[in-house]
Amino acid sequence: MKIGKFLAVVLAFAKAGNARRFPLPPSNLSNPDRGWCATPEPDESYFIGIKDVQAIEARDARVAGKLVPRSSFFPTLRWTWTIYTFVHVVESKVNEGLVTDAAIRWQIKVLNDTYNPYQFKFYLVKVQHYVDDKLSMGPFSSDAEYFDDFLRKTRTGQYSELNIYIYSNYPEDEFGMCTMPNTEPLIWAMPEQIYDDGCHINAGSMPGGWIEGYNMGYTAVHEVGHWLGLMHTFQGHNCDGPGDMVADTPAQRLPTKGCPKDGVKDTCPGKEGYDAIHNFMDYSNDPCYRNFTYLQAVRMHNMYGMYRSKSVSVHKDVRKLFPDEEMEKNDGWKTSAVT
Repeated sequence: MKIGKFLAVVLAFAKAGNARRFPLPPSNLSNPDRGWCATPEPDESYFIGIKDVQAIEARDARVAGKLVPRSSFFPTLRWTWTIYTFVHVVESKVNEGLVTDAAIRWQIKVLNDTYNPYQFKFYLVKVQHYVDDKLSMGPFSSDAEYFDDFLRKTRTGQYSELNIYIYSNYPEDEFGMCTMPNTEPLIWAMPEQIYDDGCHINAGSMPGGWIEGYNMGYTAVHEVGHWLGLMHTFQGHNCDGPGDMVADTPAQRLPTKGCPKDGVKDTCPGKEGYDAIHNFMDYSNDPCYRNFTYLQAVRMHNMYGMYRSKSVSVHKDVRKLFPDEEMEKNDGWKTSAVT
């Protein structure tokens, strides 16, 4: 199964000059080195917030070093964040029913299997299904105002809660995007400023989807890493800058394509370490992905704690929609043409 190409629509929309909350990057078809993640570059407020977080991390590291002998020191995270998660499935008429509740369950399981060791838990609260040809392309819809209005009407919960939008007709060369934490004071208390907060995922990248090499559900893992405050491991595309501003990820100038056969890639040979080809914040394919670093986990905890968790709400009707038993491959998908 394969989604048709929508580059012409994207370019036509760009020429129209309509304002977007999501600034779209150049398509892969015009810039093959850009990669498959469409998350916008962090803005100035993000970098200001990062400096505040780094100061806290430095203080915590000093305290931990004094309390525990360095020879035996292996820091642990303080608690597990439970993140209420709302899923919105948007399909075209011809693809209605393509993304089943079983497929969604499988995707949430991948998120939990990946993030649980780093002490994050995603709790599925609600799934909503929509059928709309125009909206099924997600942020790449030709009608920005229509899409904006859709987000205003459908985003659910507080700034601490994750909304994942899954689209049947997302452009085939784009897999996903998420909003990064906004570090401006009290942003979480202003609903009009957070209506577009969340993640947007190509249905073909879900577990068992149709994007070969990228259909184990790790696109959502990568994008949620952005939502929790991480940048790409190759941020800045140079060997001498601050990079992703995480101390234990090696300098990396270029993203990874696929998975290097010998398991080694080094785009900054003059720097310590090799490219983090197995890191979820690189552009490797799904079989290549394995881990976050410890300090990436610390960063996600601190970014979530400082800039998202202040808006935590209690859902009295929270319940798991689906049981936790293991999914059998392909059980979560209906056969359908994708156009």
